[in-house]
Order: sequence, then C-alpha cells, then structure tokens
Amino acid sequence: MTIGALAFGQALAGEDAAPSAYAGVFASAAQTNNRIIDVEGFANWGNPGWRVAYDESEPVFGFLAGRAFAFCRLPMRLELNATFHGLSAASNRLDPAGRDETARADYAWLAAAHIGIAPRLGRVTLFANAGLAAAR
Repeated sequence: MTIGALAFGQALAGEDAAPSAYAGVFASAAQTNNRIIDVEGFANWGNPGWRVAYDESEPVFGFLAGRAFAFCRLPMRLELNATFHGLSAASNRLDPAGRDETARADYAWLAAAHIGIAPRLGRVTLFANAGLAAAR
C-alpha cells in the first residue's frame, strides 16, 4: 500500500564499523484501490458483471527500527515498522442513500516484521527478505 517514503533516523555503530542498529521515522503516501463486481446484477438491475471502483490516497506517517547481525557468517537484517493513518474509501456509488449496497474500506494502522539476508558487494548492499504484516 505504501508508494514512497522519506525517512529520518539514527544508526548506531562503533568507530569504523557498519551500523548494527537503526531507528527512524518516515512520511509516505498510501493508496487503497477497491473494486466491486456485481456478478448477479443486483445493484445495477439487469446488468450482470457491472463494476465500480473507489480509491483514495493520503499521506501516512510511521516509524521503523532494525538491527543487522550475522548468522553463520551470513549478514542478516531484522526490521520492524509501523504506519499510522486514517485511510478510508467509500463507494457511495452503488446506493447513494447509504443502504446495504454501499461499500467502505478503512485502515487505521499497518505493522510489519521482516527478516532477511543483506550481503555487501563493495559499496552496495543487496537484500532479500520475507515477513509478516498485520493491519486494522
């Protein structure tokens, strides 16, 4: 859901060492893309397969924290992040009176945890990670 980010943070490391822990805040943009397909033609009577879309975007803010470590000499990274926002989108197109055909999507927060490998190739760090996310 996040499109881009501007981050500010602090990395912690010993003298002449790569950062092993970091934390920061970020500002970004989020967008929700919703599609409804009326398979039976209930909302638009007699028109099965009718579709409606309702989208919304707005700025979001959050924080992140991470730690670099080695596991069996393989450079790893663990990162946690959370985004807080009140992103919502409502169709208000299927039934303007607000009856049962109206659809709405609301997101209050999103949190994620990632772990992955992060080998360095000179001045470039490559990484591949996987994780879990939860949202409300």
